[in-house]
Amino acid sequence: MSRSELAQSLTVRETHVLRALLPGSQLTVEQIARATCLSKHTVRRAVRILHSAGLLIDGVGLRRAAWQVSPLSLGLVATPRGRTALDVRTDRPTS
Repeated sequence: MSRSELAQSLTVRETHVLRALLPGSQLTVEQIARATCLSKHTVRRAVRILHSAGLLIDGVGLRRAAWQVSPLSLGLVATPRGRTALDVRTDRPTS
């Protein structure tokens, strides 16, 4: 799958998880859930999908239960379509 196709296949939830990790941090599922306002169950599912797609890797060192973006994710962000795919509003509109 090309980077372009990969960017198009991301769901909003998966995008929120990637955006939470993109500053280069290592976060646990609980920390990602707090940062994205998603449930831990939803975050776990998104992490599983992103990890199997090669977009996330296990944390290194003392943060083994944490996740971080992979070089593939960084390459995705370097493309115009990848940047556009990750530019999703995280706030909810008020009515």
